[in-house]
Amino acid sequence: MPSGPAAVRALKVKLRDRATPNQDEITPDTRISRLSELWIEEITAENRLAPQTIDRYQGSLRNAILP
Repeated sequence: MPSGPAAVRALKVKLRDRATPNQDEITPDTRISRLSELWIEEITAENRLAPQTIDRYQGSLRNAILP
């Protein structure tokens, strides 16, 4: 388990390296449905979650969040 300072450093690196949303993609008028599509695309591309986990997230979006 990383120490507190190591965790802070790792978080700073992640924040520094994260992709900034394109102005055309996310605006104050962007709907939750579109944000959820972008999020699913992002977590799928990262290849760090099991496909079953992404399927569960999509099911939760479809059944509970988006309606």
